[in-house]
Amino acid sequence: MLFVAKRTFDLFISLVGLALVGPVSCVVARQLDDGGPVFYRQERVGRLGRLFRIIKFRTMSVGPKQLA
Repeated sequence: MLFVAKRTFDLFISLVGLALVGPVSCVVARQLDDGGPVFYRQERVGRLGRLFRIIKFRTMSVGPKQLA
């Protein structure tokens, strides 16, 4: 029973956090000027060695930067 309560609390807090941070992230993503994708998919190794896909918010530029 405690597990169910904790899981419900975690999901609720995550959804509230996403609702607050999501719009800000989208505005920041529009400011990226290198023309690359805002989100990208990546495969990771999970429990028992199983592969799963995640969608990540890109924080680095695509390709090398030109120094002035």
